[in-house]
Amino acid sequence: MTPTEELTNLITLGEGPTTEFKQSGADKSLGEEICAFANAAGGTVLVGVTDTGEIVGVSNHNKLKSQIQSVVRSAEPSIVVKVESINDVLRVTIPEQYEKPYSFRGKFFVRSGASSQRMSRDEIREFFFRERQIHFDKTYCPDYNLRDDLTEEIWSRFTERANIPKNVNKAITLHNLHLVKEGRMTYAGAWLLCNDITFYTLSARVTCVMFRGTTNAHILDRRDFTGDLYSIYEDCMAYMQSKLNTALIPHARGRDERLELPEDALREALANAIAHRDYRSTANVHVRIYHDRLEIVTPGGLPAGMREEDLGYKSVPRNPLLFDLLLRMNLVEKIGSGIQRIRDLCLEYGVGEPVFDISEEWVTVIFPRNLVEVTQPINGLGYKDQPNARLPLLEGAQDTLAWFEKALQLWRLRHRNYIFDDAFDGVCRCWFGQEKNTGTLTVLACYQTEAEAREAMPRVTDYVQKLIQATREQSHGQLHEQLSWFRDCPPESREADGGGQSIEFILALQQGDVDRVETVDGVTYHTISESRLLDGLVDFSDYFQDIRYRVEHETLPDSELTLKDTYTPSRYRLDEKDAEGDDDDKSGGAAEDLEPFLHHWLAENGLRQLALLGEYGQGKSTASLLLSYQLIQQYREDQTIRIPVLLELRGKSPRSLTPEDLLATWAHRYGIDTQALLQLIIAGRVLLILEGFDKIDLTGDTETRLSHFRRLWQLSYPKAKILITGRPNFFLDDAERKSALGIQRPSGDRPYCQAIHLLPFDTARIERSLRAADAGVRAGIVALAEGDQRFREIVSRPSLLHIVSTLWRRENLGKYHDRISSALVMDLFLQHSYRRQGAKQGERGFMALNTAERAYFMAGVAAYMGARRLPNQISKQQLDEAIRALIRAIPDGVSQSVTTIQNEANAPLRSQARFDWKNREPEIIEHIKTDARACGLLVSDLSKDGHFKFAHKSFLEFLEARVLSQLFAAEEPERISGASLANTWKLEIDDLKDSPEAMTFLADLLAQKFRERGQREDHEIARGLLAALVWGNLPGKRSWKSVFWRLSVRPALWLAGRLVGIFGVRRRKYIVFGLFVAVVGAVAGAFALVTKYDLAGMMAFPITLSAVGIGLLLGYWVGLCTDFLKRQKTPIWRRLHLWYQSCKNLHLSLPAMARTVGAGVVELLEDGGSEEKDRREA
Repeated sequence: MTPTEELTNLITLGEGPTTEFKQSGADKSLGEEICAFANAAGGTVLVGVTDTGEIVGVSNHNKLKSQIQSVVRSAEPSIVVKVESINDVLRVTIPEQYEKPYSFRGKFFVRSGASSQRMSRDEIREFFFRERQIHFDKTYCPDYNLRDDLTEEIWSRFTERANIPKNVNKAITLHNLHLVKEGRMTYAGAWLLCNDITFYTLSARVTCVMFRGTTNAHILDRRDFTGDLYSIYEDCMAYMQSKLNTALIPHARGRDERLELPEDALREALANAIAHRDYRSTANVHVRIYHDRLEIVTPGGLPAGMREEDLGYKSVPRNPLLFDLLLRMNLVEKIGSGIQRIRDLCLEYGVGEPVFDISEEWVTVIFPRNLVEVTQPINGLGYKDQPNARLPLLEGAQDTLAWFEKALQLWRLRHRNYIFDDAFDGVCRCWFGQEKNTGTLTVLACYQTEAEAREAMPRVTDYVQKLIQATREQSHGQLHEQLSWFRDCPPESREADGGGQSIEFILALQQGDVDRVETVDGVTYHTISESRLLDGLVDFSDYFQDIRYRVEHETLPDSELTLKDTYTPSRYRLDEKDAEGDDDDKSGGAAEDLEPFLHHWLAENGLRQLALLGEYGQGKSTASLLLSYQLIQQYREDQTIRIPVLLELRGKSPRSLTPEDLLATWAHRYGIDTQALLQLIIAGRVLLILEGFDKIDLTGDTETRLSHFRRLWQLSYPKAKILITGRPNFFLDDAERKSALGIQRPSGDRPYCQAIHLLPFDTARIERSLRAADAGVRAGIVALAEGDQRFREIVSRPSLLHIVSTLWRRENLGKYHDRISSALVMDLFLQHSYRRQGAKQGERGFMALNTAERAYFMAGVAAYMGARRLPNQISKQQLDEAIRALIRAIPDGVSQSVTTIQNEANAPLRSQARFDWKNREPEIIEHIKTDARACGLLVSDLSKDGHFKFAHKSFLEFLEARVLSQLFAAEEPERISGASLANTWKLEIDDLKDSPEAMTFLADLLAQKFRERGQREDHEIARGLLAALVWGNLPGKRSWKSVFWRLSVRPALWLAGRLVGIFGVRRRKYIVFGLFVAVVGAVAGAFALVTKYDLAGMMAFPITLSAVGIGLLLGYWVGLCTDFLKRQKTPIWRRLHLWYQSCKNLHLSLPAMARTVGAGVVELLEDGGSEEKDRREA
């Protein structure tokens, strides 16, 4: 990006925490701005730009640069800046400084939002603490009396723990340890030499809590430990050991107890929390034990100078004196290895790796616990006869604020011009504050009802007047300490007759519906209820406009139509078993339009949440968007309608965010206060739509996936309504789905979730969705759908239906009716999109790529995302990396594959004949990047700044599959192109295994390639699909995995097939039992043989070795065979099942499949497929 473009971007973004505009040159205010940025994380000052962003420029740049350097040298210490000219503007860049704090002309400044402010005394003190110029543990503790508090018992206990000889001089030792200075005890000494730490620092206690389930809703046990720090440490360890599970491990000498989490790791984490917490914070350390995890929460965030990536490698103690004493007591590690040691201990112990959740105010260490498998119902919530069942994660959240706390928060959110004291006056149940503009004394009184408030107001008024009068008489006109901060209020707040105080009473009521202002005897009384405080708390106008635009004006891909023109509500099916907690053997029948059901759910009072599930292209995202649109339209007329908040989960990692942080990812874009939004959710004013859980980033294993949902459900307050959407195949099995989504029996006192499954369009809905299309197109599609089951399966997905409608006449799609597939439809659509962009080549000013090159780059970006297991979201840095690598890798044949008739450049992309690479390489690369980004299939991802996505996730899945299918192409140029992409990103079939849709696309494409190569018989196609999909065999790639799978699995398949052929598939359980008996008998027979003939000496070893080898191999085959017959959970079985489904979708005959893998295996696959279908329909 050129300096001019950077300047334009900075001005477009406007002033903010890191940018300041100044119209004129170097003056006093410029020094203050630079000082403020130096005390923050750095920033930029643009000289010659007005506050409104207008460039007016400045003259004599050299003189101004000299003056600016003089200004920064006058700071204490000097500030390093970079000054450069960009046209008429001077850009002053202040990088992050490392000698904080900085002052200018003896004053300290700090950046606050879009302005710089001079620090107050308290802010300077806080800043020095934060930058570790002052350490709180080294300051004097005013409440510690050396003579009375330091008893012999305490001293003896301390010396023993700190390994200090007993006969040393107490005073000299305390001085040498720096615990006592000038005869006064430091805080570090007070914390270690006491019986109750809360006498000196109230928040230094440690709270241990055990919760039921996975949320904070139900407390089973709580303890507050308040001794000295060493005793607190020991007590907390004892608490954790008593609450965690313990296993008894038998051995030859008896048995050992094994804690479910490594004790040494827990000790290290707890010691770090005590040593590195911020003791000035009013919060305290918490140890929280949940069903699935243990958390140690430390207030204060990371110390200054410490970054998250430094954890485990660097030690920056916030409390160095305390840290040294704890080191002496062998509680902490000095060299910064504590975090790495925790990780290593967990790895060695065989438990999950701990997660370190870092925020500005907190550091949380999360130790995963092994979830208890449930084979019987637990408290009525388990699932009978499901051996892999898990406890549901949906336990809900509770609003823990008392009314007086919530009233203050709501008033502050509505009225930013008020400030209040931190202390709540329990006598009159009120907060004292002032209106910042007039200085009016404000009394916020908090009551349940208006009658209660009216009854109490005379007492409150009298109390306040007496308080003011008494403190004036005693303090020469100054207010009582309760109101002492009010003494600096401006003079206009004081009345002319004797300097009396102007007072406003705010009566905040939790009940009722009132907002009334009255003035009685010159005193203002503002009575307002919680419902009115919530009204207008958030301005949703920008968000509402965005939703309306997306529905009414944003056109569909390659069309002039909008969602409003085409949207048709889907039918749905309820999982009655989900609501009842039963098996998957029951089916809740199909129902009509989804919309009435959703509106009925929104109107009900209850704790039911909904999960909207559907396969790709079935309209989950569209249904969410249109529901939001409809509710917004209704909200215009009826303000009691819930406000829909459509929060896209794509690319986010909820497990690493707090609920507030997750909401902020949505709210920030519309300038909405996160706390205000949270209050509306708690009050039941919002419908929270969590869209696309299958697009979450960093999904990992089962426990990682569940941890995402655990965090999402922390927004499920009693009055909240949450609709969560995604693909059901995101989950490994039904037990995981129920646990993650919170599907359980309805209960009157706990939340639960019910699953709604979207159903494919029937022909009536297909026709209704095509209401805006050409009549001939509509008639043709409907007629073919009624007569062709395979085509109906494609167009029954709304997203594919639109694509088919755009291609029907343009590509003469009807001619493909005998071999039409979703892959063919997708291929034709994308090829048309590329050709449409190529038709614009007359506008060569912005086109860098021809049609074939653009297709190559889009496929390459998809392969890059597939190889790195990215969701449908790619950052600009990742996109830049991908495009640069593709420029280097693109074969010349790709560029030359376009014809001259297409009027497109066909010289090789990297050739000098195409571009002047020698002299303009950076500019050319930027040109290509712009073309690939703007003229292909990528669109900006509005859910995350600086990220892009494919317009539809199915585009990404198709292109990933297409790259691999090109390796099987009959034509050499296509094979070369596919090999180039697959080799560049090391893309393999394993990279697609987590996406059934991509694998389905691959199967369709491979079948097409096999036919092009002359393999037209069903058994030939089935054999080719088996080699690719199951064995992972790709042309030109020799994979040891492929060879291993063939050699290790084929015997097990043969054995399973033979047994099923002999005994039948319905006797699988008996076959498995027979295999077990046979294995046990074989082992016993071998042992008896060796014993009978007394084989010994040199002969015993080779026989034993051979027997063990053969036994292990046979055991492996029998184990796989057992899985095929019973559990069917191994990856190879899932691949076989995918192969079977692909063959069925391609209408390959059963004899052809039997010829490939055996009739018994096909029978097994068919039986497993019917069971899977029953589960999905149940």
